[in-house]
Amino acid sequence: MCSSRPRFHSTRCTPRTSTPSWNSSRKRTDGYGANGARHPPLADPTTLNLFVQDTLVRGAPWALSAALLLLDARLPDDLDLPDPLRALPALVKFGVDSPPAAYASTLAAEDRDTARKLADLAAASGVEGGFSAFLRWLSELLVEDLRLALGDGPETMRLTRRIARLSSSDLALQLLMGGRSGVAVAVHGLTFDNRAVALIDLGRGDPVRLGREPDNAHDPNAIRVRHSDGRDLGYLARDAARGIAGRLDDSPESVDAAVLEADAAVPLLRLQLTLH
Repeated sequence: MCSSRPRFHSTRCTPRTSTPSWNSSRKRTDGYGANGARHPPLADPTTLNLFVQDTLVRGAPWALSAALLLLDARLPDDLDLPDPLRALPALVKFGVDSPPAAYASTLAAEDRDTARKLADLAAASGVEGGFSAFLRWLSELLVEDLRLALGDGPETMRLTRRIARLSSSDLALQLLMGGRSGVAVAVHGLTFDNRAVALIDLGRGDPVRLGREPDNAHDPNAIRVRHSDGRDLGYLARDAARGIAGRLDDSPESVDAAVLEADAAVPLLRLQLTLH
């Protein structure tokens, strides 16, 4: 029955129609729902999985991150969001049950079991303080400790390489510039010219030599690393070299380098740099 009240943009009486339900719309087989609206055929397991992945794995974390940014912007300057709340988007994305496991998934772990084991290892090591503290701990984690926790398999080898890259990231530069007197840094180029052979007789604490190469065509901040007997080992990671090249130019004796760990099988060489 027509209403006597005038309608905006209405010139004639339009009979009321009932809105089709989801059940009625999904009876269509042409991929369209009510009123021509497109909807995925969720009865198909593959499409349903993709729908869930798109909605939960990708959509929900982005929405949560945006909400947390807005919330953080409205907090007083003397208040911070707690770490578990900051980790919520990663918890949802990776399906893990603790902030450290979410940090592990974000940085290195490719499955939930590995993420939980890394989180347990961090807890056993007394790591506290959120993402930054976890990143610092992981970047300095020794391969021997990783093997004890995860065993000696392909995933451990992959994580070893990933941790070596973390050691050579901007974290090293930040730590050096932030007042720390020592930091773990990776050496690159071990696979060239059979350099990894020289790692066999290197042990923890052995000194190595650092030499600047300001005329290096690829990187004017390049710092070459040599065995104490003069054999070439490679180059200090570029980001770390950028942070200490000037110091070495001014005073070559101001930075000491010693082996933190060496593994010819990976190959892997990480140094402990000490600034004076």
